[in-house]
Amino acid sequence: MTRKLKIHWLFWSLLVALVAAGAQMSTAEFVTVNLRPQATVSVSVFRPLPHQLGLALSFRRRAWQLRPELGVYAAGQKAGFIEFLQPGVPIKLLVSSEGKAVAYEALPVTSHSETVATRRLLPYTDDGDPKRFQWPSKGGIALSSGWSTLSITVLEVGQPLVGEQVTLAIHSPINLRSMASGYGLFYWLVFWPWYALFLVGYGAALLWKCR
Repeated sequence: MTRKLKIHWLFWSLLVALVAAGAQMSTAEFVTVNLRPQATVSVSVFRPLPHQLGLALSFRRRAWQLRPELGVYAAGQKAGFIEFLQPGVPIKLLVSSEGKAVAYEALPVTSHSETVATRRLLPYTDDGDPKRFQWPSKGGIALSSGWSTLSITVLEVGQPLVGEQVTLAIHSPINLRSMASGYGLFYWLVFWPWYALFLVGYGAALLWKCR
């Protein structure tokens, strides 16, 4: 193998590592949660930089089925909080990581598709009013650089959601719609699938030259 080809392979390897990091930073983690009090799941996540934890619960439904128990996102906003007339059945999760434990509560449906309704989770504030949520939210889990293990325990779930299997999404630092603080230099990596296609072609060309 010539020196020039060795340099190309080294450059290709560096690009592969960068694209792999981009895939990790822009892909959410998902874990199934059984909504029963004290049910617990664990998941490990990697972050190259510190990142404020973002969570959401997704519920299955039949085509455009109305599920009033999930709430309606119609809110009035005042200084320091938002208030909902129909906040939905209460759900609280306890999230623990690196010696810190924070309770999160579910907002009413924040997004939906034909077969899925999603409720975003915010750090819980015990203000005695289940219709009111602190906004902007404060006091959540901050993930450190590197690997973190999250332990998620169901603290509270109201009827008729007890026992339902739902999907917990752990939001990625970057995606097409948002970007976490400190990740500005990495936003272009959200298009990693296109770069991966280029690298496949680049690698094939190098292999052909090595024949």
